[in-house]
Amino acid sequence: VPSPDVKMASSASEKWAVVQYGHHGPATKVYRFQILLPNGTSTSLKLRDPGEEMPLPDFLHRIREELGDASAYGGQRRGIEWDGDVYLEDLLDRKIDKKVQFCDFVTKGTNILRLQVSSQLIHVLIPEMTADHLTHFLSIHLLC
Repeated sequence: VPSPDVKMASSASEKWAVVQYGHHGPATKVYRFQILLPNGTSTSLKLRDPGEEMPLPDFLHRIREELGDASAYGGQRRGIEWDGDVYLEDLLDRKIDKKVQFCDFVTKGTNILRLQVSSQLIHVLIPEMTADHLTHFLSIHLLC
């Protein structure tokens, strides 16, 4: 007995052919991201049909959820200063600080993004360095 989505059709030569009537909706778009974190680790993020764009705070929330899941399964994650100026950069050094535009990314591979926290460096350095050391450190690393 054929399923309700299959109908039998006859041809002029009285042979039977199977015609499939599928319920084909719009294709699902799946975006895969590898997020490089400022603490030297990374995490993966997969989004199904996220729409055309997503506000950055929502995207960051998804990253934080992934990090929480990874920690729950034994992953060691050093702290990230989420209260600073948090933004993303793609591999072309384009800053994403308001909305993630999904038309800028591929669905057939993995998109790599860097999570940047501008206050992270300052919070780590200031308590341990004098002003002269900090100036020297920043001049070396900002020129590279």
